[in-house]
Order: sequence, then C-alpha cells, then structure tokens
Amino acid sequence: LGDRLGEPSTAPAAAARGSGLVMADEADTPLLGAAADELGVGNVLLNVLPVTTFGYLISVFSVTLALWSEQWGSISSVGGAALDSTALIGAVGGMAYFGVRADSVQDDWHASTARLAASAALLCAAFSAVCAVLPADSIKASIETSLFTTWAGYALMVARIGAGFGGGGIYTLAAALESRRHTPVAVGLASTGVVLGQVVLYLVGWLLLLVLGLDDTGPQWRCIFAFGSLMALLCAWRYYSLSNEAIDTQRRPRTSQQQTYDVLADAGVLMSVQLNGMAWFLQNFANYGISLVYPFVLDEALPGLSIQNTFGLSLLVSVGAFGACCFSLLFLRRNPDDPSKAVLESFATTLLTASVSILVVLFLENVTSRFVACILIRIVVGLPSATLYAYPVSVAPPEVAAAAHGLVAGAAKAGAVLGTVAFYPIYDAVGFLALVLITAGTLLLAFGAAVLAYISLKGRGASDAQRSAYAKLDDKT
Repeated sequence: LGDRLGEPSTAPAAAARGSGLVMADEADTPLLGAAADELGVGNVLLNVLPVTTFGYLISVFSVTLALWSEQWGSISSVGGAALDSTALIGAVGGMAYFGVRADSVQDDWHASTARLAASAALLCAAFSAVCAVLPADSIKASIETSLFTTWAGYALMVARIGAGFGGGGIYTLAAALESRRHTPVAVGLASTGVVLGQVVLYLVGWLLLLVLGLDDTGPQWRCIFAFGSLMALLCAWRYYSLSNEAIDTQRRPRTSQQQTYDVLADAGVLMSVQLNGMAWFLQNFANYGISLVYPFVLDEALPGLSIQNTFGLSLLVSVGAFGACCFSLLFLRRNPDDPSKAVLESFATTLLTASVSILVVLFLENVTSRFVACILIRIVVGLPSATLYAYPVSVAPPEVAAAAHGLVAGAAKAGAVLGTVAFYPIYDAVGFLALVLITAGTLLLAFGAAVLAYISLKGRGASDAQRSAYAKLDDKT
C-alpha cells in the first residue's frame, strides 16, 4: 500500500502487530510518511470539496434567515439559535459515529472508508433536499408563529440534524482518508473548506438576490438548499470513485470507542489529543459564536444597509476569514516534524491579532470601532482551524486515527453548538466590549490547553524522531 500511495512501506511493523489490537512500536506511530505535497489543481479541489460541503451545510441559515426576515418577519432569537445549532448537533454525533465506524472495518480499509464517506454524503444530500422541498407556506407560518408549534418547523430541524450527521461523517472521513494519501499540509488544506463553504454560501445568496430579487423568498431558500444537496452528491461521486482506486488488503483490528482510548493511551498521546480537543472546543465556541453575532453588529453599524449589500459585505469578510485559514497552513509547513508547535504558533498569532481588536474597542468606543473589531475577530478566530484539524490524525496510531479525529472533532463541535446558542444572549446582556473580552479570554484558555498538549506530546518519553507525528520513516521501519 505504501508503494501505491508514494509512501514508505510499513508492512513489517504492521505484520508485527498481528490481528490483535496492540499498539505498534512508537517508531511506527507516525501516520504520515514521506508523501509529497504535490497536488494538482483538480486534486486540491477534490481534497477540499467534502469539508467545503460541510461548511456550506452548517452555515446555510446565516443566509436563509436573513432572506426570511426580509420578507416574512424576524424569527425569535431562540428559534434562530435552534435552527443554527441543529446541524451542528447532528455533526457532533456524525463525527464520532463515522470516525469509530471507519476504524471498525477489518478488510480493504481505504475502499470501505471511502464508501462510508459516500454514504455520509448521500445522507447530506437527502436531508438537504428535504429542506428544499418543504412547502413555503408552512415554513412562512413557522417563522411568523413559532418553529416549535408547526410540523414544518419540526421537520426543518429534524432534516437539519440529519444533514449535519452526514456532514460530520464526511468532515471526519476526509481527514482520515487524505492523511493516508497526502502530507499534513494537504490534510490542513481540507479544513479550509469550512470557511470556503461559507464563502460559497454568501456568493450563492448574493447571486440569487441579483437574479431573483426579493419578490419571492421561497425559490431563493429552495435554491440554497438544493445547491447544498448537489454539492453533497458531488462528494458522494468523489468518494465512490476513490473507493475504486484505493485498495488496502491488509487485515486490520476491529476497534471500538473504548479501544481507541486504550490505543491512544498505550501510545502515550491520549492526554495530548484530549487537550488538543479542549483547545479546539474553546476555539469553536469563540469562532461560531462571533460568527453568529457579526450580523447584529453589522446591522447596528450600518443601519438601513440593503440586504444585497449586506450579503456582498459578508462575502468579503468570509473571503478574509478563508485567507486566514489558508495562512495557517504555513504553520504546518514551518513545523513538518512537530504538529503541536504548529497549533501553538497559530493560536499565538490569533491572540496577537485579537488583542488589536480589544485595543480598537477600548480607545475608540463607538459603533464603527465595534464593527471593525468584530470583523477582525471574525477573520482571525478561525486561523488555528487547519492546525487543529490536522492534529488528531497526525499523532494518533494509524489503526485508530479516524476514530480519534471523529471523537475529538465531535467534542470540538459541541463547543460550536454552545457558542451558537450562547453568544447572542451574552451580547444582548453585557454588550460588545464585554463580549470581546470574553472571546479573548476563551482564546487565551484555548492557547493554554494547546501549550499543555505540546508539553504532553513532548514528554511522552519517545525520541525526537519517534515523537513527531510527521517524522519520515526510515528504511529500517
């Protein structure tokens, strides 16, 4: 398999493991070998597509709610938070389930996991299609009265949970599959798809406004959900194609969630992975929370702004956030032998930039300064995403890498759910300056967890070559 993927063979070490669930020698801990970073444009697009679909699907109401509010009346903050968080709630379960499920297959891992990812993508497509075909009158009634008293409101939330469940699957399996085909930078590149999905979403919403105007909200939100369904179908096709290309005949041990923890503990990386998960949880809490508050700050700073210009400005901000995520790939490239250091450097950069935002608000306490600070934080708070995304599949032993990523990412997305639900009430109760300080404090705690993860990984007793998840395997391995 190593020869097929351009990586050094690990067959001797794999054979030594046998069929029992025994952790390999630490020299065989690295998941990623000496594969090159060379990826053609087509491969890059396919590499990023699954997570782009995830980012699009979980963020879809940042556009849809604005369209509904323009014509059908404002939805309650509780109802808006419920709709925003349902896909994330589904994603938490999908990440954990599909990650553990992938590592439970025993034969032909690559083909089986690719087919599993295709199934997850089909779930996304099906549930997004359900959202697209719900009757417009029923949805309008749900918005005007209460999501919690109409069948369409419940159907919408259930469909969003289902789409999020499938989306969580492709999010996790993308990391697991790409980590065995390409290098850490390529794995981190996939994570930028979350913000790229938001860029695509705002672009679709903006173009629909140009084409359809605001005469009929129904076709607009139908097109938005239908486009997400098409993206998910494209993901399914991509993974079915991949399942025919990658064949792994090596027999693998069957794992469960508890066995995943045991293998990580035996490898000496369990504590580091858990601390990385804590840092990711806190980063997601701040990232998704500030993303939810941003439209309210925008409305306060620029009252009366047309919805078309609102989408245009939000599109530009999303492009900036995407650029920040891409910039974080430099930390992975700077630290090819130390993923924990890449995480630290990305958080340090985020904190430095966020501190500028705090100073802007402190010294220029007005609506414009709040808006500028919100944009800065909105852009840089997602900067550590690529390093956090690449970390679990990089330090975990290969036999539990998918499960480790799924469990850690699922826990992190629980932070996204909490941020989505909590940030607007916090903003409404204590004001923007206090919210900025809370955000900075959250990022500082996340940095502290990343520091502890770094210390834990460094202190597990292995040599420098063994300790690195990205270390090149020599001919003796």
